[in-house]
Amino acid sequence: MTIDYLDPWVGGGDDQPGFLGQFPGHGPTPTRWGADLQQCGHLLQGALDRAGFRRLAGYVRPRDTLTVSELYRLCRDLADILAVRGWCQQHQVKLHVLAGSLLGITDLAATDTTTTMLVSVGQFQRDLQHELTREGLAVAWVEGSTSGGLPRLVQLGVTNQIRQAYRTGASIAALAREHGVSRGAIRTAVADLLPDQPHPPAPP
Repeated sequence: MTIDYLDPWVGGGDDQPGFLGQFPGHGPTPTRWGADLQQCGHLLQGALDRAGFRRLAGYVRPRDTLTVSELYRLCRDLADILAVRGWCQQHQVKLHVLAGSLLGITDLAATDTTTTMLVSVGQFQRDLQHELTREGLAVAWVEGSTSGGLPRLVQLGVTNQIRQAYRTGASIAALAREHGVSRGAIRTAVADLLPDQPHPPAPP
């Protein structure tokens, strides 16, 4: 069996986010939808602790393959990557990434030295993405401009409400659905609250 973790836009919208499990041997191949692995838990939670991953863990069996669009959709740092790899190895589950620097690896849970090195490359790729994001936000703040959908949130008068909800554990996806805006707009509104993000300079 292969379990594909699909981004919500691939899965048909926010009403059907998550992973797609295919179960042969049960008549016409049925499909089962589960929650988006990143939506089901606060950003500070480890991958194995998020409710979406726990539900997924209930579906998989030895020799299954877990496929993710990009590694950062499932893991947020090297500790997350190692934890997921360890879980896959323990449960005899293959881990396949479809994009990014690890797209050529058919089983990221393998224990060979090359795969371990490439896992570190995946962490470097994520760190670089964070650094570029920090630099871009810093330039925007210095210039007095904003990015994403923040002006829309300001217009709605809900920026402070969103920031408070995020501090108390609300997910970016849930806040986006609640206020009818993009996830990018929410990320922009809480940019300085995200893990490893700097605090913006005080507005002039």
